[in-house]
Amino acid sequence: SKVQKQVDYPITDLVTEKAQILRYSSSLLEAGICNADVLTVVASLKLVIVSTTAAFAALRSDGSLVTWGHAARGGDSSEVIQQLKSGVEKVFSNQDAFAAVKDTGDVITWGEEEHGGDSSLAELCDVQQVFSTGTAFAALKRDGSVVTWGKGKNGGDSSAVAEQLRRVQCIFS
Repeated sequence: SKVQKQVDYPITDLVTEKAQILRYSSSLLEAGICNADVLTVVASLKLVIVSTTAAFAALRSDGSLVTWGHAARGGDSSEVIQQLKSGVEKVFSNQDAFAAVKDTGDVITWGEEEHGGDSSLAELCDVQQVFSTGTAFAALKRDGSVVTWGKGKNGGDSSAVAEQLRRVQCIFS
């Protein structure tokens, strides 16, 4: 909407002087708003920061991600920076790597390769949530299947139980 473009943040609500919350389904005219009426814009200023043992990743409200800190532990995301410029919905970490879930369900990883920073062998699409141990990740996909990567002995290798990782509803870590 016009207001959304002016504010440059996701708008959650418009509120009238009488504390009436305007729904998106109604226009200002339908809601009885006149030119002299004052509206309060409630905007979402979402900033999420997660960390490894030596780096940070900040998810901004525009869906971009910024990283800093120890390069090998996730502070350097230059190899995946183009994929982190937009569409990031969630970011997760373990002690040495990050995993970002995009609005497409794809997962982008970086950081210490052996500890989950390299997910090139994992099929990470249609993911809804990511969980971690100190040096491994597990992704719960929308179809209820689970994909793991990272340090094998710390949970990154689930091949011994792969057939049991179907119709999973939740993972605890």
